[in-house]
Amino acid sequence: MNATPSDPEHELALWAIAEKLRTIGNVADSREENFQVLAAIAEACWWIASLDERLGGLEKAPYSRARDADTRGAVIPGIRWARNRHTHDLIATGDGHVRPFVSDEPRGVLYISKAYRWRTAESMNLAGDSVTRGRGDRQRYVDTLVGKKIRPSLEGAHAWLTEAVVTFGSPST
Repeated sequence: MNATPSDPEHELALWAIAEKLRTIGNVADSREENFQVLAAIAEACWWIASLDERLGGLEKAPYSRARDADTRGAVIPGIRWARNRHTHDLIATGDGHVRPFVSDEPRGVLYISKAYRWRTAESMNLAGDSVTRGRGDRQRYVDTLVGKKIRPSLEGAHAWLTEAVVTFGSPST
């Protein structure tokens, strides 16, 4: 699909996701920039979830079936759950450092830090409604994102949404 989205709101969302991905990719490994990355992750999740909902991710069966059939799109319900944790619980769903030192694997030589990865739901210390709300999306988060590197997940969702707005998006959506 080489066409571009024509709806200005879709274009804005895709641009904002790309900007957050650039922020994540352009910072060095420092404590101050760690907050920039965590904020960019939260904002990217917000834009991805919002565009997903606008395209019909919660109700339109053809869109949801197509999204869930593609590995890049299948992570979006989990990203939506992460977005809700950022919004309602003020929790960072990512953990790590921007650039690994020598190795990003725990058993690697001179392991010091790791690339940003999705946290486990259990590590977020959720209580009350947050534990049960969005149970299906929480399971999708666990199944498709936990422990994986954050940036590739967000990049895949962005790529899928870029194609999806051409197929499923219209100004009347």
